[in-house]
Amino acid sequence: CFLGLVTAGLVFLVVGNTDIVKLSIAVEMVGAVLLPFTVACLYVLATGDFLPAKARVTGNHKRALAVIFPAICLVSIGTSLFGFGNEVQDLVTISTSAVTK
Repeated sequence: CFLGLVTAGLVFLVVGNTDIVKLSIAVEMVGAVLLPFTVACLYVLATGDFLPAKARVTGNHKRALAVIFPAICLVSIGTSLFGFGNEVQDLVTISTSAVTK
């Protein structure tokens, strides 16, 4: 199964004539968008009843995580949107310069 996915990805890159840099940027942006869901699941698992009381995050550590995790998520999504905005602006600049020539 894994080898099939790797082969399909390789065929997609070679046959589709895909720009590897743009593909890498898109993958990183998807990771940044999915980060809040991942962090929220980790927070719920670490602070909830899923762990024994000795292993559970409680008290000041729990409050600190409740502040730090959303801040990290906001930075992640903000930089992703900022990068996406710059990418769109670059595409508009390229397309308008091609039209004027």
